Amino acid sequence: MDSNRPPQAQAQGAGAQVPQMRAVLCADLVDSTALVERLGDIPATELIRRHDRLARDLLHRHRGQEIDKTDGFLILFNRALDAVAFGLDYQRALRQLGIEVGQPLRARVGIHLGEVLLWENPAHDVAQGAKPVEVEGLAKPVAARLMSLAAPGQILLSGATFNLAQRAAGELGEVARNVRWLTHGRYHFKGVPQAQLVHEVGEAGIATLRAPSSTTKAWRDAPFWRRPGAIVVEALAAVLVLAAALYLTLRSSPVIAFAERDWLVVADLVGEVQDDRFESALVTALRIGLDQSRRVNVLSELATRDGARRMGLAPDVDLDRARASELAVREGARAVVVPFVAEVGGRLRIGIDLVEPSSQRVVLTRHADGEGVDSALASLQEVTDALRQTLGESLADIQSSSEALEKVTTPNLDALRAYSLGQQSLGGGDLGKALALFEQALSLDPAFALAHGGVARVRHAQGDYAAAIEAMRRALADPERLTDRERLYAQAQLSSLSWEPEYIERWRALTSLYPDFHIAQHNLAIMLWNVGRYAEMVESASRASSPQSVTRPVSLYIKGIGLLAQERLEPAMEAFEESVSLGFKGFSVEHAGALAARRRFDEAQSVLRRMPSAAPYVELTRRVAELGFTVDRGDWTTAARLSADLAAEAGEAIGYQWALRANALAADRDPARAEQRLALLRATLEELADAIEARGAALHPGRDGIALAYFAYLAARDGDEDLAQQALGVIERWPVMAGQRPVANAVAIARARLDLLANAPESALERLAPFVGQGELLLTRVLEAEARVARGDHRGALALFETIAASRGLAYAEWGADHLLLVENLVQVNRALLRAAEIALLAGDREAASRHLASFRAAWPTLEGAPDLAGRTEALAAQLATP
Repeated sequence: MDSNRPPQAQAQGAGAQVPQMRAVLCADLVDSTALVERLGDIPATELIRRHDRLARDLLHRHRGQEIDKTDGFLILFNRALDAVAFGLDYQRALRQLGIEVGQPLRARVGIHLGEVLLWENPAHDVAQGAKPVEVEGLAKPVAARLMSLAAPGQILLSGATFNLAQRAAGELGEVARNVRWLTHGRYHFKGVPQAQLVHEVGEAGIATLRAPSSTTKAWRDAPFWRRPGAIVVEALAAVLVLAAALYLTLRSSPVIAFAERDWLVVADLVGEVQDDRFESALVTALRIGLDQSRRVNVLSELATRDGARRMGLAPDVDLDRARASELAVREGARAVVVPFVAEVGGRLRIGIDLVEPSSQRVVLTRHADGEGVDSALASLQEVTDALRQTLGESLADIQSSSEALEKVTTPNLDALRAYSLGQQSLGGGDLGKALALFEQALSLDPAFALAHGGVARVRHAQGDYAAAIEAMRRALADPERLTDRERLYAQAQLSSLSWEPEYIERWRALTSLYPDFHIAQHNLAIMLWNVGRYAEMVESASRASSPQSVTRPVSLYIKGIGLLAQERLEPAMEAFEESVSLGFKGFSVEHAGALAARRRFDEAQSVLRRMPSAAPYVELTRRVAELGFTVDRGDWTTAARLSADLAAEAGEAIGYQWALRANALAADRDPARAEQRLALLRATLEELADAIEARGAALHPGRDGIALAYFAYLAARDGDEDLAQQALGVIERWPVMAGQRPVANAVAIARARLDLLANAPESALERLAPFVGQGELLLTRVLEAEARVARGDHRGALALFETIAASRGLAYAEWGADHLLLVENLVQVNRALLRAAEIALLAGDREAASRHLASFRAAWPTLEGAPDLAGRTEALAAQLATP
């Protein structure tokens, strides 16, 4: 189906009364009758005509089909995003028109995606005033109910519309930066059997961005404490409490889908008890208690502070009920939890208020009293469990999934406060202060598992992997001192740091149980990137980049990499640009690569220049990317100079020297320089083997293993079988290295190259087979194609070389251990055009050979500095010129 055609073109070709999926938009101009009374018939008519012209211009721009028109419009769209884009532009244009004419003009808009029946009325009926096209189906009344529920200036969406439109929101262009996507909960619509999730999309300053009020035709699905049946006389209270207790105990927990999980915002502590330990410690403990739930989502502390910053609040401003409620409305959270502490009758009271954010009304209060400061965590446990029950979680589920707060945090409030402040410092990037605070917490409670986990995170961020592993093992020494979620997280982290074979499956287990744990989803996406599972990577990165996620900017970037690897260049660019618009200032190699993949090299260089340049590693990464662009352009003279500079500086780039030398060697393709390359390879391999032995358990198996295997491949390419075997032997001595799938793939590539030297193509294909179609490295396809040539399968080889030539996005996106394979990949996707031409000629397809040769010459117009390629190109051109 062509989504760019207007819906009517498809409806006419589809036949009568065939159900079709459409986005149905209902719009109603508010108070149009009063407008006529204020202006009079003629001026009002002229204004309505201007309104209709405005709406119809937008309708055509967004490929909609007008079905009906009264005070508003009934419109069909092929895509949910087109309907949303129309609604946003319509509300904005309507507001501007109102300013121009001095009249308040606002509209209600409802959009629902569902099946409709379309049929055309006979021409004689249309001539008598009938509509040309009729529309029926449940989608129509649902859209109408959404419209009637909307406040003036508001656009309400059903769940399906929201999910599809938000997923493609990058197509909105610049408008997307100001658009907010909110969830308002479930509403019942008159005549519709089941409650519907209602969402809102709108721009700040134009839309209401508040939950709509109930009407006689649409009303909110209220929780039990707000329903009339919850108001009972005192005489029945005991009976109802007993019945409720039995119900909560025995009922089964509902299965909540990701899209249906509600979010809570936790406000700052309120109270007059003068004890500094309460301020941060109790809020942290409350978050930990709520995070144990698999039903309720809590906006993380980092995401909360980031949202407050976007509201224009200073970091030291208290997030009170009003500010937290505004944040909840902006972030689409269902409720606000306000913790409080007070001294009542000589006892310490710990409690929470549950606040409905749109009205800022307290809808529930729970508290517990205890004796002195030592009772605080037990009281908080009591009110947290009560809140979870109130929000729909069964007592059985709470008991099975939760541990006592004193147990999974610490009974020492001073230690808990130090941990809380350490978390804040870590979130702010102050690693030294965070480490000191975590260690202070451990000095007060040496068995404080969460604090050991904090130390592990700091050590990992500092690059001290051995210390990180040791700290994480201490965190897991007593697993019962961690919540279920934190225990699974620590196990996944330790598995990753230790490079255990099942590390990805540990992240999968964690995210399957806690799908809204954004940091875990983000980490899973990175792990999937490492092993080339790009579709799954995009899925996890998409979950990690939800509006409530603190990792959203960087997760969007990771999503862009996954899309780039799948050759989805335009969506990749949208993800990268949205990431930058949200403040991501990290590496830009893949972002630039998405432009270079379309040979827009000047724009790619501009993006690359935006990379932060404080760290030497970043500057070297930029230079590797610039070498890659130079090779991709076919400027071999400049590439030779850049690669020589990188090779000379590699010795000073501790930790990145292997990537520098690998890319420098990849850019050197002159056969006459084979001995110089082999000499550099011997020195590099000796240094790398010594470094691996020195690091021992702290080695990086993926990076070091791929480097060794690639150097073996280069040695085989230049004919030194002994040197290649020497490099592969180092890998075999480290099982943790050989067991990594990307390393095993790289080893298979190197051994396949040796097989081809020995004229054993069948052996090469057999080595590569376990990796083909399983997220393999790009070089796998190159060696498979060459093996097929060697055994005479020219058609199979030609198809592979054509695929390689089309893999420009993958060439830039592949992990490849610190961009170690970047230049090699770019050489191969361009060289594949020449190889395709050569193999097509061998297969007798002169037309294909000429086409591929022309593409190769367009990609690399000059081959000065690459005499081998130049000679082969000339020879092929001469053959094709001979009849």
